[in-house]
Amino acid sequence: MLSRESIDGINLCINVHNDITGSDLSDQARRISETAHGRGLRISCITLGGFDARFGLGRPEDLPDLVSPVMDTLRSMGELEGCTLVIQPPAPHRLLSDVQTPSEVQLNSAAQMPSEVRKPSAVHTPAVGRQPSGGRRFSYGDALNGSRIILELFRSVTERFGMTLAIEAPSAGVLLSPVEVRDLVDSLFSGHIGCCVNIQAMVAAGDMSAEEILADWSELLGNRVKLYRCRATEDDRPGLYFPV
Repeated sequence: MLSRESIDGINLCINVHNDITGSDLSDQARRISETAHGRGLRISCITLGGFDARFGLGRPEDLPDLVSPVMDTLRSMGELEGCTLVIQPPAPHRLLSDVQTPSEVQLNSAAQMPSEVRKPSAVHTPAVGRQPSGGRRFSYGDALNGSRIILELFRSVTERFGMTLAIEAPSAGVLLSPVEVRDLVDSLFSGHIGCCVNIQAMVAAGDMSAEEILADWSELLGNRVKLYRCRATEDDRPGLYFPV
């Protein structure tokens, strides 16, 4: 275990279904960025989640409306070149007629860092979940297609700020195979787009040892892997991001 001084960056989490509508989001992000830099840290990655609610409510056409507030938020944070924008894909098998809006704003601050963690690139807290209960199923294929739409939507954002774009996989029961991840990333024809491998989810989705599964994913994905995510505690709070 290492001290807080061993952390070289933090991960800022934004739920696009809830946080992005807040008028003070850019101000919060700016203050968090200033706090981090004041402690000698950087914003090493920014995670966007909550897309399953956007698709679950049957309004994927509203997704372009997210670009402007995300741009404003990133602009308020100063220099972000070299930072990674991590996309958590929409979850399959959520039912479309009753997706609930979370009541809590999920935005992590540097002040929430634990005093002791394993050496990470960033400290991460997962987004608040939702529990839909009825309606048409959002299929695995829908989630794969939705993931590609989201990456296409935000690639210009990351290019503008000199950032890397990464899809988290496996995540939310989708992108369970490295072949799927490889094909998705390669379909976008950009060396600045890759994946963030969630190690716990990857191991849970396989039937081999953790070492064998990690070797398979790493060999197949190669330089498409931009980050590895693992957890420091049993309840996955916080999660840690390691750069490749």
